[in-house]
Amino acid sequence: MLPPSRELTALIETDSGVPQVAPGLPAWLEQIADLGINRQRGMDLPLLPSDATIPPDELGASLAAPAAMLTTVGDRTHVAELLGAIGDALPTEPPAVL
Repeated sequence: MLPPSRELTALIETDSGVPQVAPGLPAWLEQIADLGINRQRGMDLPLLPSDATIPPDELGASLAAPAAMLTTVGDRTHVAELLGAIGDALPTEPPAVL
């Protein structure tokens, strides 16, 4: 079940309010939030993989960022759950170059 639009909007606002130590992660988070809002409006668009916006040299900082953002969401349970899922979805290793 997707969080309500207000929670997805809160994710975008939370993301905008934290230091940008890994610029690729905010781009991916905004894509996730926009995707959720669009799905609630009946548009089913694909989610790009994290490595589409997060370069390998930002992976470490990107893995730490969702946990840091959790301190700013307060009682927004849906946002906290989404940040946890995002942290779990991020790869721990850069993709292999073929």
